[in-house]
Amino acid sequence: MAAFNRPTNATYTVHENVTVDTQDNEDHTFCGIMFPVKCKELLPIDHLVIKSVSVRGRLGPLTVWVSNNEETVIPAPPLITDATASRRSSRRRNNNNNVRDPSNNRMRVERNAENNRIENSIDLHPSAWTKLYDKTHGASRREYVELVLDQPIRIKPGETRVLYIHSTLPGDEAIVYDNSYYGTSSKRLEDDKLAIMTGRAHVSTRVFGQEPIWGWGNAWRDRREFVGRLSYGTVYKLWNPEVHPKFGGRFQDGARALLMCQRHCESPWSILPDECVYYILNMCRWDWFNDCSDSMKDRRRIERAKQKQQRDLALQLEQVAATTTEIAATDDHSMEDSKPSANESCCARVTRSQTRAAHDDVELEDEDAEEEFDEEMDEEEMEVDGEDDNDDEEEEEEEEEDDGDDSDDWSDNEDQYHTANRRQFSFYHVDSDDEDDQTNRGDSAENQRRDWIRRQFARIHVLRALASMEDQAVDAMES
Repeated sequence: MAAFNRPTNATYTVHENVTVDTQDNEDHTFCGIMFPVKCKELLPIDHLVIKSVSVRGRLGPLTVWVSNNEETVIPAPPLITDATASRRSSRRRNNNNNVRDPSNNRMRVERNAENNRIENSIDLHPSAWTKLYDKTHGASRREYVELVLDQPIRIKPGETRVLYIHSTLPGDEAIVYDNSYYGTSSKRLEDDKLAIMTGRAHVSTRVFGQEPIWGWGNAWRDRREFVGRLSYGTVYKLWNPEVHPKFGGRFQDGARALLMCQRHCESPWSILPDECVYYILNMCRWDWFNDCSDSMKDRRRIERAKQKQQRDLALQLEQVAATTTEIAATDDHSMEDSKPSANESCCARVTRSQTRAAHDDVELEDEDAEEEFDEEMDEEEMEVDGEDDNDDEEEEEEEEEDDGDDSDDWSDNEDQYHTANRRQFSFYHVDSDDEDDQTNRGDSAENQRRDWIRRQFARIHVLRALASMEDQAVDAMES
């Protein structure tokens, strides 16, 4: 009977077809672009099917690659300390130019101790990737050209795969991509089902090549973003008792209402067995009870609140147990050592007197140091007053601008061109879909944009000041 053999996911090949367009600022063109794509866990999705990708540029001989699935992922190690993290970071910097071992083609996962984010690393070697497309195209500088994959990419909820699009066309105009102005962990584009994250560009005409077209330097550029389209389909989960929590609150209310009616002897539903009710619910789509992305976000928010309460309660119980054990141990020691000896009392008095004397000496030294510091500051202020204030302001602005260029939010720094890891492509795994704090994310992105605009205005101000000084010097020489 069909009611006893309910399917777990939609039997249709693709339930929904969606095409997403990224922003196109026309920042750069070069040989390739690599970027992660994550299937979000907000909706009851069984998997996504990426069917094609579209790009533009001079194109030429194009290949499309995808990182191998996460079945070969090494489990994430426990949270590492700051010292271990610094040692590993130093080791990665020292081994940046080493040759990769082709036998180690697995994806590595490492947890960042500072912000508890998971960092994925994929080897830049063909053995860690699968080629899905290989054809030659003519130039298309304005219109996107669709690259239909030979084998569609299946991504499960919570899984992240990396796409790599490359052209062997000579020159630096094969594929258009953008700068990333908002950090390495930002999302290039996202909807209710997937997120496209910041990636890296490739400036070598050889697939996974380590030598750029000019023959020296690093062939990879971090903080670059995909420009184009992704066409994907969605296969949703079908309702079953074991996946009931994955569905929205309204769907869950409807399922409970049907089962309550089935238990009521006066209802026509009472003649149906449980399996028939389950089969009816199994054939209902996840949004047939008026669930939407907002209601699913509310459900996720409630689930996270419950999980947080459970974690806090478990932590409190552990603290209470530890405190009780410590108090019991302290009581046992206090009973044994309740009366100190005469020597111990004398040592304690001597220690207290030495501590008071040292404290008085420290206070006197601090007062003397403050007086000397005030005198030095007065002398420096007298010297500074005699100098030109405008020159100092311009120098400070230039220093601030240099510091701003070294931040993670600015991706066009010349010093960053040769710091990309040549052996691996690393990216931060987005643990949550950020459904319940869209406002905070929007505010953060807006603040980053303001900071970037502020730095650009400061740079323009410095350039104008330098140009004005040069004009004044030229006028003085001519006069």
